[in-house]
Amino acid sequence: MASDAQLDENEQKLFRQRYPEEEAIMTGIVSRSRQEGRQEGRQEGRQEGRQEGRQEGRRQAAAQTSGVRQ
Repeated sequence: MASDAQLDENEQKLFRQRYPEEEAIMTGIVSRSRQEGRQEGRQEGRQEGRQEGRQEGRRQAAAQTSGVRQ
């Protein structure tokens, strides 16, 4: 099956006329995929932030502990 990129202008126009719902369906699929990708990215960013925060907290606690012992 040929992809849209392989069709010339007339073929693309004909395809859109014959299958008008295809564009709406594909737009919806792309939109949902983008939204899911953004949500996953935010989740991963929050996870990384929490991990970095814990590590920084441990470093600060260790620095305070070693400073108190001196």
